[in-house]
Amino acid sequence: MEDKFTKDVDNKSDTKGNVVDTAGVTAPHCGPCNLTLAAFKLFFFCFFGGIGAVMPYLSIYYKQVGLTAAQIGIVSGLRPFVGFLSGPLWGAFADKFAKRRIMLLISLVGWIAALLAIGFIPPADFDPECPFPPELMPNITEDVNVVRRGANGNRDSMSTRRDVISSNPSSSHFHSGQTSLVKRSVGNSYATKIFTDMTEEGNRSWLYDKVGLNNLFLSFLIFTIIGELLMSPSSALADAACPEYLGMQNLHRYGYQRVFGGLGHGLLNFIVGILINESRYTSTHCGVPITFSNYNIAFISFTVLMAGALVAAWFFVFNEDKVQPSIQSVIGVFRLFASLHYGSILITSIFMGICNGVVWGFLFWHLENLGASQLLMGVASLLTYCVAETIMFFLSHRLIKAIGHVGVLYLALLSYAIRFAVYALIINPWWVLPTELLQGVTFASVWVALASYFTEAVPPHLLATIQGILHGVYWGLGSGFGFFLGGVIIHYISAPTTFAGFSVTSILVLLVF
Repeated sequence: MEDKFTKDVDNKSDTKGNVVDTAGVTAPHCGPCNLTLAAFKLFFFCFFGGIGAVMPYLSIYYKQVGLTAAQIGIVSGLRPFVGFLSGPLWGAFADKFAKRRIMLLISLVGWIAALLAIGFIPPADFDPECPFPPELMPNITEDVNVVRRGANGNRDSMSTRRDVISSNPSSSHFHSGQTSLVKRSVGNSYATKIFTDMTEEGNRSWLYDKVGLNNLFLSFLIFTIIGELLMSPSSALADAACPEYLGMQNLHRYGYQRVFGGLGHGLLNFIVGILINESRYTSTHCGVPITFSNYNIAFISFTVLMAGALVAAWFFVFNEDKVQPSIQSVIGVFRLFASLHYGSILITSIFMGICNGVVWGFLFWHLENLGASQLLMGVASLLTYCVAETIMFFLSHRLIKAIGHVGVLYLALLSYAIRFAVYALIINPWWVLPTELLQGVTFASVWVALASYFTEAVPPHLLATIQGILHGVYWGLGSGFGFFLGGVIIHYISAPTTFAGFSVTSILVLLVF
């Protein structure tokens, strides 16, 4: 790349240790405080704090309003896919026309508008009909208890028990419009099967009017696509601005700025988790007690924090009056990944993005099905982001210096294999907490390694382009496919089996890479 690009002069530090930009202008200060670095810290705290306040709970929110695991996988996976296509193009556009600041501000406004729309779309109406009359619930509950005891080896399976409904599947036992369910009841213990699905499998679609639920699903898709088109370049533009401002000699200080993102994510996730847990209430539908939570708390918290990120971004220092790259140099960044070296690292980045998408999209889903409270999820996030990521963001440059950028990727793949294996095996959701300490390796160290490695490959005026590519393949293609694939596999198989499969795959990728 050095023969294709002319590097700008790296940022330096003056005699007092203050960062000086590439134009030789000392950054604004207020006493001992560097205001530009303070703006980066505030941005990362608010931006990732907002994401931590809503994103880990988004799949549970979708489940509460009636979406199935497959639908959640589509909605959650579509957003990163759109980002994969649009993010690198926005980054290249920002570099070519030197419009990083205005694009960052527009992108943040897009974040706020999209999530507010998703959070405050009116849910579908409850279906006035039930899969079976509520008065049969006591007998059905008795059957289910027997089945559970049989699963533990204390009684025979459900086939030895009477079937309350399928023994007499006449239409008089059902509300109108349930004939398809009657047909599916031929065989064993229909009532017990449906009751188990309703109370244990996390599928609440039976609660809602089907037409309204389909309209809600389509609304989520539309707002997700439009929103992602606007908000996709925000994180990449911030990650381009910070290393550019620091310069190559101070690039190790990037982790010191980015660590505030982990702190914000963990703290806000913990606080919002407590508030959502306190908002829980139980309502009975069709004789089944259903627990609901007020997720407006998450969406409002997100909006306030993202507004703070918008203010912080206004004070970023962009060197937009410097060299504007040619189209050929921008295309050259994309061609960089045609080489075996950079291409293999990019493919590994995609796989780890897939792993990240599965964890983000369905770990909390799995924990809730195991009986975890919102409080436990908040504690897990606090441990993950405020402890694990904070430590590794500070130590990542030392780890990279010790084992190299590629060595960090090897270590992360091994850590993912361990994490997924634990997810697949645990029965008590509290056992997930020790495993979440590995998040520092699987994300914080990996992200600093990838961001710094790719930053060193191009000159400063092309950082938005290469960061857009990195964000696109990791958060877009990788996480998007992880959301989609995880949702489909969990829907047709189970969460533990899915996690076990990813554990084995992580080992295979480690061996091949």
